[in-house]
Amino acid sequence: QQLQEANDSLNKLRQENRKSESAVAKLNVTISQLKEDIQEREIELSKAQSSNIMLQEEINHYHERLMKSSRTDKFDAEIKKLNDELVRSMRNETDLRKDLGTLELELDNLQSQKSQEIKELTKEKTYYLHLVKDLEEKNVSATAAQKDLEIKLRSLMKQISTLNDSVDKLIRERDSLESDKKALELQVRDLSGEYGIFM
Repeated sequence: QQLQEANDSLNKLRQENRKSESAVAKLNVTISQLKEDIQEREIELSKAQSSNIMLQEEINHYHERLMKSSRTDKFDAEIKKLNDELVRSMRNETDLRKDLGTLELELDNLQSQKSQEIKELTKEKTYYLHLVKDLEEKNVSATAAQKDLEIKLRSLMKQISTLNDSVDKLIRERDSLESDKKALELQVRDLSGEYGIFM
């Protein structure tokens, strides 16, 4: 009964172990994908920063030319255009930074979850190993007990066989004694008859 319960627990633990391993594998895939997304966002952010620097340099360049030129209308329009483009680019950079922050936070959460899953999995495996060891010890003990019972049973069967032989021998001796008794009784009767003639 105890061995069956232990086997049931072991099978249940194996199923939970497979589920945990599957969950960790899925987390690994998600984390890898997330790291790729973060890397892509970092590249985009780097490009946006480079673009912003170039736009700012271009705006500064036009400001310098504006200071030296009398045709301010042409440079004003160009500077306005560049400023608008810079604002859009800086907004894009801000959005990328937010996305990157969100992705990094998600990555931290997933890595923490993975760490917890691995911790639980390690605990399950440790319990599993202890249970397997306990089962093996119980199995060895049960096998030894079974062998001991088999030896005792063989010894008992041998004793029964010997006893049966002894009983058979006693029955034969009894039958022989009864036969001898009857023969003696007949002899005594015959002798008694013969003795009566001489009286």
